[in-house]
Amino acid sequence: MGHIGEGDRAAVARGDLLQDVVRVQRPFPGGLPRCHRCSIKFPPDARHESKPSPRHQPRRTRRRSPRRSMAYGGAVPADLPDLGLLFDLAMADARSGALIRSALRGVDLTASEYAVTSVLADSDGLTPSMVAARIGLPRSTMTTLIAGLERRGLLARSSAADRRSAHLWLTAAGRVVHDQAVAAVIARWWPVRDRLDLAETRRLVRRFVTEVDRELEAEPPTD
Repeated sequence: MGHIGEGDRAAVARGDLLQDVVRVQRPFPGGLPRCHRCSIKFPPDARHESKPSPRHQPRRTRRRSPRRSMAYGGAVPADLPDLGLLFDLAMADARSGALIRSALRGVDLTASEYAVTSVLADSDGLTPSMVAARIGLPRSTMTTLIAGLERRGLLARSSAADRRSAHLWLTAAGRVVHDQAVAAVIARWWPVRDRLDLAETRRLVRRFVTEVDRELEAEPPTD
């Protein structure tokens, strides 16, 4: 019998040696399995069984499950489209939002409110639905944003029986806050911009947006 340390003795007494330390090999003639490291015979009631665990079976007997794809519901085909690019673009969108939110920490505007003021600073007199379409936000969210900006005196709307069809303008105070937001965003964005090929980046992003919009517009209507 090989050398047995005190730690080994205690572990054997408990019957709980780690699987990556103990491997059950062929039993002795007496029928008791043994530990490959210290050749200790285990009693019949020990937790280790003589049957090898699946973890230590020969590699040729272990069956690996095929890689699964949630989109395809089966094994990933060899010609699977590059979904990694779509994920990278989603992450780029998230990073852009994080940069804007970081820049606006000292300004009295959220990122979504800044999007609204940016649209109106460029095109005053739009309806809430027009602004929502340009930003890509649900109308319910847009209603909440507009109400908040209006309460703070940053936005005004024309009087109309249907508030959804009213036209929106930035107030003088709204333009001041928007200009502060623009300056804050520029301070964070310019160092990143200077490290990019702007013309190529803009071309690729616009092409991507165009193709995604085309795919979304082709989606059949839901009942």
